[in-house]
Amino acid sequence: MLLQSWEEIPVSSHTWTIDVPSGIGGYIELDADQPNSGDALTQHIKIKGKQTFDQTNRLNGSLEPSTSFFVQAYYGRLLQSLR
Repeated sequence: MLLQSWEEIPVSSHTWTIDVPSGIGGYIELDADQPNSGDALTQHIKIKGKQTFDQTNRLNGSLEPSTSFFVQAYYGRLLQSLR
């Protein structure tokens, strides 16, 4: 089963709540559109109030052609065990 959601948002801090069906795992990813050198993406993930992921990526220089700038977390069986 594939669960995918995409939303374009303006630059600033945002909070989401995602309800994921039992038995589903996968990637939670934030991508920057046309980032500049020095831009940062930070992702904090909590499951049932427990911090499970905390990462910041900063772009140090210009983005190379055909590449992207993102922060990504993967949840498989871990997600199931935290339910």
